[in-house]
Order: sequence, then C-alpha cells, then structure tokens
Amino acid sequence: MPILTDIRDHDFFAPYFKMGPLVGERVVTRWMIGMFFSPIPDWVDERLHKMSAGELQAVIDRLLDAKSLEQLL
Repeated sequence: MPILTDIRDHDFFAPYFKMGPLVGERVVTRWMIGMFFSPIPDWVDERLHKMSAGELQAVIDRLLDAKSLEQLL
C-alpha cells in the first residue's frame, strides 16, 4: 500500500522542515533514536548537533542494527 502523505506536511515534523533541512534532519534523527534508545543522554544531542547531513544519514542507516548508543554514534 503506498504512503500518500508527505512527511513535510505532518503536523509534528512540518515546522522542523521549515527551519532548514539540516535542523529538520537533526530533529527527526533524534526522534528516531529516542524510539529505540530512551532516555537520550545529553552527549547524544551534542554529537548530533555537530554532524553534517551525510553523517546524520549514516546514523539513520545504522539505527536498526545498533545494539547501543555507543555503537550507533
């Protein structure tokens, strides 16, 4: 079944995409990490803030296989 909604139109995510692509990617990446590893320690936010778009994509790519935050980041 196809997904017919665009994440950029989602009530939660839309404001972050309007802030800029990199800010939006950080917010979405942090949210995804929180779904697997909660609570999120402060060092994770600090590390995510320093990452480029390519580095954030690499984190997302590893997310399903990571067994810990240390392995993920």
